[in-house]
Amino acid sequence: MSRCRNSFLRSLDTDKNLGIGALMRRVDDIVRSSDPELWQRLADQSVVPEYYSFRWLTTLCAREFELPGVLRLWDSVLADHEFLTAFCAAMVL
Repeated sequence: MSRCRNSFLRSLDTDKNLGIGALMRRVDDIVRSSDPELWQRLADQSVVPEYYSFRWLTTLCAREFELPGVLRLWDSVLADHEFLTAFCAAMVL
């Protein structure tokens, strides 16, 4: 649970391994390794991960889905913090 908390501490935003910036980089890394062509196309069009992943990560996708789906998602996120970055990357892919 403390790993989830670390993602939302402003003091960790510039940390390379913790904070929201690190989560956005992880989403970007997953997209890049899973679909290099898509990643390059997004980069060519200047679509940076902050445009989409910041909202998803900071709200834990609560604004993207109806409540029953969000509750199921949160159950997975609370069980495995890495699930959120993989889920966000999957929404791009």
